[in-house]
Amino acid sequence: STHDKGSCPESCQPQTKIHGGHAYSVIGKETKGRVILRNPHGGVDAQISMTVEDFQKTFKYVSREK
Repeated sequence: STHDKGSCPESCQPQTKIHGGHAYSVIGKETKGRVILRNPHGGVDAQISMTVEDFQKTFKYVSREK
């Protein structure tokens, strides 16, 4: 899971917003190098994608669960 820094860089998909204070799950990676995330709280933005660069700028912590 990941924990955000509170905002989504400008290059994120315009219709998608990262919600501050939420943990997100990384559920995959697209062939074009975009990271696919899932917001466990659901809603319209339950599944989003962003570039690896934006992912690194947006999320402060990443942890791996087995």
